[in-house]
Amino acid sequence: MIASMRARSRHHFAGLRPSAFRALTCHIFCWLLLVPLNGPSAASAQTPQDSASNDWKRVPGAAWDHAKPESLGYSSARLEALRGWLKTQQTTALLITVHGKVIFEYGDVTLISKVASVRKSVLSMLYGNYVVGGKIDTQKTVKELGLNDNQPFLPIEEHATLEHLLTARSGIYLPSGNGELDAQTPKRGSEYPGTHFSYNNWDFNATGTAFEKLTGKNIFDALQSDLAVPVGMQDYDRSRQKKIPATGSVHPEYAMYLSTRDMARIGLLMERMGNWNGKQIVPSDWVRYTTTLITPFDEINPTALRVAGRP
Repeated sequence: MIASMRARSRHHFAGLRPSAFRALTCHIFCWLLLVPLNGPSAASAQTPQDSASNDWKRVPGAAWDHAKPESLGYSSARLEALRGWLKTQQTTALLITVHGKVIFEYGDVTLISKVASVRKSVLSMLYGNYVVGGKIDTQKTVKELGLNDNQPFLPIEEHATLEHLLTARSGIYLPSGNGELDAQTPKRGSEYPGTHFSYNNWDFNATGTAFEKLTGKNIFDALQSDLAVPVGMQDYDRSRQKKIPATGSVHPEYAMYLSTRDMARIGLLMERMGNWNGKQIVPSDWVRYTTTLITPFDEINPTALRVAGRP
């Protein structure tokens, strides 16, 4: 099951504290356990009409196909109860798919809005083909990549690699434009690169700069050619994407704007190990690598982000 959700979130998301997202419309996509909502006994009484409807390789075409929840072992009644609960929350859109078919929609799933920190996961997906294809070497250091900022790197920081940036373990604590996060980062030079996780937008923004330098492509052009077109995003608008200057840094935020139903395609692509209708869009080895645990929950920093049950 894939759920793609737009919410006005007051909770932690991708490492940002609650106040950073109050009244902010964002997209959330997640993988949910494939447990039928109507329970084992009811599910066993339901038999899919054909084997194709239960095909885990199914992906949508130009538009999403819809299916009755019961045909895939789910309960319409419980989904309607979910709809009632959503109305009491700050959720503006939700799309649930099973085996590539929509079984539930709530709100305007076509509305395009800023996906906030989901941009970092999407950029990681974009890196896949270039790393596996040998065009990008993640062991290159920030000094070798020419990622200098307004303030020069300390000698210890020069050892940080692109891999460290991708995993938020660079040990570089320069201004990122996010004052709230910057205020919680360790003292510069206090952590050796690769040894300490600190959720810090400098790493992610510099990763965006590195992507463009190494591929010769604008991030948003790559998003269009490498992801949006191959998976058939219905609402992707290149003109809506924009970079936002980061105060105190030369590395901007590469803000992405997507719809809920297009985020569901991204989630489904990852669930399919990067394969879409028989074509490998993101290398499966890269999918495995990027979804492998690197930083345990109890090593997340700032420590304020260690809140169980929050994304």
